Amino acid sequence: AAAEAGLQKEAKAAPTASAWAPTAPAEPAAEPAPPAPVVGSAAPTAPAALSEPTPVAALAATPAPALEAELAVVLAAPAAAAAAEADLAAPPLLEAPPHEPAPLVAEVAGVVEPAISGNEHASALRRRLVQMGEVFAIEVAPGDVEAGLAGAAIAGKGPLKLLALQAEALAAGKPPVLRDGMPIFVNMVKTTLEHFDDVAAASRALSDAGYSPVPHLPASRFATVEEGQSTARSLAGVGAKQLLVLGGNDIQDRLDACAYPSGARGLVAAELATLKDAGFHTIGLAGHPDGHPGLGWDTAATSAVLLEKARPLLEAGLNVLVATQFCFDARKLVRWLERTRLALQGLQEEISSSVEIPGRVSFCIGLPGPTPRKKLERIAKICEVPSLFISSAFEIADADHDGVLSWEEFQGAVEMLRLSRRSQSKLMSLYQRHTDGNGLLHPEEFAGLLVEDAVAPEATRSKTSIFAAQEGAPAPQGAVVSGPSAFVDDSKTAGGGAGAGNGDSIVWPEELVLALAAYCEQEGVPSAEVRLHFFPFGGLARTFELLSKLQDGSWPKLSQDSAEAIAASN
Repeated sequence: AAAEAGLQKEAKAAPTASAWAPTAPAEPAAEPAPPAPVVGSAAPTAPAALSEPTPVAALAATPAPALEAELAVVLAAPAAAAAAEADLAAPPLLEAPPHEPAPLVAEVAGVVEPAISGNEHASALRRRLVQMGEVFAIEVAPGDVEAGLAGAAIAGKGPLKLLALQAEALAAGKPPVLRDGMPIFVNMVKTTLEHFDDVAAASRALSDAGYSPVPHLPASRFATVEEGQSTARSLAGVGAKQLLVLGGNDIQDRLDACAYPSGARGLVAAELATLKDAGFHTIGLAGHPDGHPGLGWDTAATSAVLLEKARPLLEAGLNVLVATQFCFDARKLVRWLERTRLALQGLQEEISSSVEIPGRVSFCIGLPGPTPRKKLERIAKICEVPSLFISSAFEIADADHDGVLSWEEFQGAVEMLRLSRRSQSKLMSLYQRHTDGNGLLHPEEFAGLLVEDAVAPEATRSKTSIFAAQEGAPAPQGAVVSGPSAFVDDSKTAGGGAGAGNGDSIVWPEELVLALAAYCEQEGVPSAEVRLHFFPFGGLARTFELLSKLQDGSWPKLSQDSAEAIAASN
């Protein structure tokens, strides 16, 4: 009865559908539910404190199963009846979000489960953001690790190198930005085999400094199998325990001269024993949230190839690290991450039935560090990464640029955000679940909305791989575009400092970071399973600035920060 009364009270307080939406557009055809994927590590970790709520019936403090079942039925009946009636009348607040408890207090056998407040959500999000700032990855060119390496300028000339930036922070009494053992990717973009000497020297310097180098190993560089094997062994000899195996941007041009013409897939299959014997415990594979150009940008086919490459590694007990291309669409990125995590988790479960200790899976999600907008647009164009949301979807939707989204602004952005498959009442419900007390969306609330839409329970919870029909897909052929590594070279970044120059604005990946943090917090993802992986296109100094602010909790700004500042000043 108390639950039913509370629902009725909420319905009276809620604005009517007509108040929010004067004219309801014709209902679009429902988007077919995407087939389900699957992920994670071999041994699932218990979710964090603010994960999926415990069902009310499970709170009953009684050992009698029959009584517990009866309580569940009795408590569910009024709420179900009210929800059914609400769906006809379309009061939006009555539709409970799929990953949060309804905004009521449920009491069963003396146990109370209060609704989670907005401040609690904001605090949890901030904790997750700080955590992600402490557990991350970054990519560098060999010459950006230390002065004098790989033809880099000697100390005192050009922008500070990675290890010098770390030393500078420590000398100033600041907390270290780089943490011991963190993965640092060392790219290999030159087409000569001799360039691996530079990669090895940079990896040695990183290993000696206490970090975990992840050198790139492009299959296209090797004319013979012996070259591939000796290079892998030499990288292991300088302290590398992880590798990122790639096809190489020039793989199509070198098909006749390459020992591994099917690219990364061929190298992994042919050199599995070599990699394991050399002492590597983790093999990185490329992930493409927007799809691979050689597969017509087909995300399902692209992910099928990823699973095919991952299978022999996991069966051999090697860990798989999926390192992604950068992506500007937070909603698409989160949906790809959820589906791919679930797909790989399903693969692990399948393998575990026949392999005693299968490998684990983790992700490094590629993000551009702070970068001048014009440069970022040029990189996106060359890499053929869709750039509609290059600054953020929020910025486009915020028509009056006041830093918050109204219902009218949200409605105007529905098509752009690809939310038009929802009915008007469901859109309103989605919107209101994430608004503040004034009925407005701030950037972090908007990011949470995108995450809820991206992670559809009916589309993502199945243990059946959505990529099963695509198994055996051909290796990427045809279109080959440049990868992000070609633009990670601090020596080519003018100034390397904080200013954009020429009036160009600096783009920070705020929405992407907020959405990934919200997703990981909502799903209880262990911190080491999903890392932010920065491409410092705008210079290492700018990326260090971002990481320092992420670690001390001063970026990205949350609406709660402003409220607390005002309260403190009063």
